[in-house]
Amino acid sequence: MITEEDLAGGELAGMSPEQRFRFIERLAARRLETRDSDGTWLYDDYDYMSSVYEAARLFEIYELLEWEMPRRTTDWEKTCRNFRAEAARVSQRILFEQYSLQEMDPNTVALDGKTKEIVRFHLGKVRSAIDTEAMPNWRKQDIYNAIAALEAEIDKARTRLTSVLDVIGKALEVPERLMGGLLKVVGIMQEAKKAEKEKAKLVASAKPKRIEQSKGKKLALQKPEKSTFDKLLDDEIPF
Repeated sequence: MITEEDLAGGELAGMSPEQRFRFIERLAARRLETRDSDGTWLYDDYDYMSSVYEAARLFEIYELLEWEMPRRTTDWEKTCRNFRAEAARVSQRILFEQYSLQEMDPNTVALDGKTKEIVRFHLGKVRSAIDTEAMPNWRKQDIYNAIAALEAEIDKARTRLTSVLDVIGKALEVPERLMGGLLKVVGIMQEAKKAEKEKAKLVASAKPKRIEQSKGKKLALQKPEKSTFDKLLDDEIPF
């Protein structure tokens, strides 16, 4: 059902075991939609389970380890159908957990629609100013590419703050009037990140405290380090 060609691109490299499981589960699910030229289904739930079941064992997906692969000669339809429903549920859990982890990345920030439009406005002004600036074409292109990459990041649910630094790094030797527009973008990102942190603190403080059953030694809490974005800004940008 799943062949070497499906995995030849190295898609599984760098993934966690659960992400690898989800990749194979989604691939197997898409195979169920495949028909031949006569409209006959090429794969069924048994084919799905034969691939996903082995992936669950290999990547130790605990919710699916108690299942057993039926034989084709037995009443396998109900077992395979139920397994597919459970595997799809697990796949959804992995997806939700993956995106929850991305939201906690200290080097990203979620921008609302209005903020995104303001950032795009300033980037557009910077691009227009570069068009008329006397500088080598290769340097202009470097800045254009960095701005385009930042605009692509802005379109995502969460924007990498380091993408702003990429633009700053390309534009270090441009006239001050161009840098001013970029610094406005930096300021917008900093304010958005600050507001996000404050909101997270409010949500955390609103959660009910857990009641400890017994008192033990208190662990010394280390002061959280600044994010990579904040460190780089402290070093490179004199605000």
